Amino acid sequence: MVEGVDKAWTWIRNLWDETAMRKAGKVIDRSDPFAVVEADDDRSKWDPINGAYNGWILPLINPRTNPAHLFATAPQQALKMPTGKQGEWVDDASVRAAFGSRGVRPEGQKFLGHQFFSVLHMEHPKAGKWTMSTVDDHAREHVNDVEVGNFTMGYLVKVGRWEM
Repeated sequence: MVEGVDKAWTWIRNLWDETAMRKAGKVIDRSDPFAVVEADDDRSKWDPINGAYNGWILPLINPRTNPAHLFATAPQQALKMPTGKQGEWVDDASVRAAFGSRGVRPEGQKFLGHQFFSVLHMEHPKAGKWTMSTVDDHAREHVNDVEVGNFTMGYLVKVGRWEM
């Protein structure tokens, strides 16, 4: 299990930002190790940042290189939808298509939701009751707002057909 898989993107981006700031002779005073430096948002940095991220995290989560059953968690963030303002940053069309019905996507690298066989959206809308919906699943039936009291029995056994 990888808890907080979204932190990998933040860590790589912060490392890049810190290195760039140091090279520019600037000092970063940060108390939160996962804070993102937004002062210098140079778009030319995304290729090396994505390269570093993909080289580090993808071999760990790719089913071709890691045959384990891997469960990863990430908090959600609101989808960034186009508003028509010039120069605005929005989520890619493929991300909006995958997560548009939910209005949220996994926090972290924008394509994180495409890097797993199964992507589930869990909500806690009622006191004590969790619901689960399938955002994407390449091998199993999709479920929508199914009440899940126990993830093992409600998903792994019932939907994923794991044997106890």
